[in-house]
Amino acid sequence: MEKERPIDRHVLFTNLQFVRYNDVRFYCAALLLSETKDLFGRGRRREVRGFGTDPALPVFDLRVDSIDFTSASAESADQFIGHEGVARPLVTGMILKLHDGPSLQLLAQETDRPICVDRFEGDGKICEVWEKLSHRVRQFWHAPNFPVVSFVPFHRLPPPRAW
Repeated sequence: MEKERPIDRHVLFTNLQFVRYNDVRFYCAALLLSETKDLFGRGRRREVRGFGTDPALPVFDLRVDSIDFTSASAESADQFIGHEGVARPLVTGMILKLHDGPSLQLLAQETDRPICVDRFEGDGKICEVWEKLSHRVRQFWHAPNFPVVSFVPFHRLPPPRAW
């Protein structure tokens, strides 16, 4: 009788601004839990990987015993009143607790929308993960606001071809 081969599993979390692990905060636009065949064929590889704005831009990776998890939505008690005059939580997100592993705090980029969770199972699904990661990051990521030393009116800038 042939032994059943374990399948690869991936869970992708997007709509993220930060991931907090212990006392360290990482700037991450996406978080990926993966269980795959070990590169050298020694069992299964289970890891948590944080990504910036592109699948080619990993921020951190962490080996874990299991990618099974429980989660709970969370929001800060501190309130923010924006230009529309409505009070809303300053920070929203999710507490992610890995079975027999660490707890991670996921802080949402768009605080009025939930963190997106996409699951993928099967061999070769990693290509779908990278495609979904890129799509979701483009959907939620906002470029940071960088102040400049002095304001230059638009009419004083050279024509676009000179840029």
